Amino acid sequence: MDVNPYFCTIKITYVNSVSKWNVVNKNIAKLILKNWGYSFLFLQIQESTFIQFIKMLVDFNILPEESRVWIYQANRSFTEQEIEEIQSKLDTFIDSWTAHGSDLQAGHLVKYKRFIVIALNQNLNMASGCSIDASVSFIQQLEKDYNVDLLDKMNVSYKQGEFIAYKPLVDFKKMAKDKAISKNTIVFNNLVTNIAEFKENWEVPASESWHNRFVK
Repeated sequence: MDVNPYFCTIKITYVNSVSKWNVVNKNIAKLILKNWGYSFLFLQIQESTFIQFIKMLVDFNILPEESRVWIYQANRSFTEQEIEEIQSKLDTFIDSWTAHGSDLQAGHLVKYKRFIVIALNQNLNMASGCSIDASVSFIQQLEKDYNVDLLDKMNVSYKQGEFIAYKPLVDFKKMAKDKAISKNTIVFNNLVTNIAEFKENWEVPASESWHNRFVK
């Protein structure tokens, strides 16, 4: 479908806001997008005069509460330089992340220098098996790049004061039995499934998480 070369409306849609520009030439619109330096998904042209784009890589904090999350805990703290590199790699990965050819809108966090959190806005496009495989491959590459363990689910992270401890589950069970940890120990529930749960139920006392089966 041809677009009127003299007048078109460019609609940039964010998660929580919409802004519009009337552009006298579509080449100016392309220039705006290029200079912004963001990646946008071309969605549709309506009635020959309407183009809609959606930004794919977004701030984690503006994603909808129901956005799906994946949490990967490291067996050691990352250095500041490593965090900077990992965030850059996350930007690059998300910018090209797709499901069945459709771009995925997502954001990321690195928490406590130890947890990598990826969130996906499934209101736009759902993750597919292939897209999830791609994210796991990305995390596996980070494991190799930084010589860390990010995918072992049989380990537990919890707080000791301001320090984040990381123990094999079997050791955590023994510590609970020996009363070295209690129901009030702050643990990280990496089984949360969306941003709302992440905000409310990720960093909680052991009594409020699946860890409660081990503490009295």
